[in-house]
Amino acid sequence: MGEKSLRDRILEIEDSPFEEVDVPEWKEKIRIRTMSGEERYEFESSLTDTKNIMVRMLAITLCDLKGNRLFTLEDMEKLNKKNSKVLIRLFSKAKKLNAIDKSDIEELTKN
Repeated sequence: MGEKSLRDRILEIEDSPFEEVDVPEWKEKIRIRTMSGEERYEFESSLTDTKNIMVRMLAITLCDLKGNRLFTLEDMEKLNKKNSKVLIRLFSKAKKLNAIDKSDIEELTKN
């Protein structure tokens, strides 16, 4: 039963690149990953305004070494109380890695 089909080969590929960011304030290296299609939809459909957009994206994209989320959406309130400089730095990396820019956010939060 030899070769796998193109479909099977594509579905088996791990295609979620990540970036590790040194966070000296937390004495940790934090991994940020790209969102899956499902997670991107979850993120986009949850945006009704720009409030908490930063921590929402971080809750979805910060992960452990296996790619599992570090935080849940229920953690957003606590995460939002962390050092703003750290959150902004991580958010900037997450936006870049997930190809989201200011115009995307403006479009998604338009009424």
